[in-house]
Amino acid sequence: MSAQAPVHPADHSPAGWLDEALAGAEVVIFRSRLTDVRPLKSWLSRHPEVRVREVLMEMGSGEQRERFQGLKTRTDWETLPQVFIDGQFVGGQVEFFGHPLVTGRDVTPATPGASLPPVALVKALGYAGLVPFGVGLLMLLFGMPLPRDSAGAWLAAYGAVIATFLGAVHWGQALAGRFPAGQAGRAMVWAVVPSILAWLTLLLPVDWALPLQVALFALILAVDGRFGAQLGWPGYYRRLRLILSAAVMITLATAWLILLAIP
Repeated sequence: MSAQAPVHPADHSPAGWLDEALAGAEVVIFRSRLTDVRPLKSWLSRHPEVRVREVLMEMGSGEQRERFQGLKTRTDWETLPQVFIDGQFVGGQVEFFGHPLVTGRDVTPATPGASLPPVALVKALGYAGLVPFGVGLLMLLFGMPLPRDSAGAWLAAYGAVIATFLGAVHWGQALAGRFPAGQAGRAMVWAVVPSILAWLTLLLPVDWALPLQVALFALILAVDGRFGAQLGWPGYYRRLRLILSAAVMITLATAWLILLAIP
């Protein structure tokens, strides 16, 4: 990250100080001292070729508050941080991670000389992982070749396996040093949470286990959605995870409704 120290806007006209702040840097981050931009700065630290500037938006004086109001008027964005790329406003941190500046670099291996798995293989294996969910749903619907209760338990057991697999991703990322300082320990703790929660669902009747697993997969998706871009997961993989997670949640919810509707 080709960075400059955080700067304070100089005393210029309302438009002039903003133009000056945006000049000469590829990425400009407007933030306050309380703004948490660690995910954004973590990504930028892994891409030193990107020229970045941070602009501190202090609120201690009327002039400084006026500048912040001018920034909000220009961007129509109420909160900090606000990120500009090549002089154009893109949004906050979430929008930054969806920008081509980021997604175009997401396919770069973290380790020089390393290779990435073929995209087609990743997608094929991901969709193949849905097959047991589909088979379980069909068995539950038709009661063959297993009784419905057994098919529901079989489906919940596979759901627990997949939840454990998704949590373990964070364990590997933490051991590989992909998290910013101070976050690796929390990542390893989180990595075992899905497996424990999934195991607990298996101790319950299946008509409780299935809806609780729907909630568990939603939680896993939310956590991965927050950290996936920060960790450099390819954009196609993040989209694939969304599709697969939605399919799993729909399947489990449908199975639960079948159990409730069919005696």
